[in-house]
Amino acid sequence: MPGWDSLQTVATVHGAFQLAGLILLVVVAALAALAAYQLALEKCGSIKLARALEPGRKAAADGFEISASYGACFAARIPTSDPSL
Repeated sequence: MPGWDSLQTVATVHGAFQLAGLILLVVVAALAALAAYQLALEKCGSIKLARALEPGRKAAADGFEISASYGACFAARIPTSDPSL
């Protein structure tokens, strides 16, 4: 086996340290995300998924109003005839 003065040994050790650093970074990031999630649960609590989705379901079922000026702006951007069709 080559000694510490070998470029191959140094490159192998350097690569191993880079991999270990990356693994450590991933573990620390996961722990930070878990801590942030726990803090958010403690401060804000949790709600059921159905309750969170209810406003979107209602808007999809009932529709929503847009102002006349927004409608005119939107209608102006839609081509009336498309020759590629």
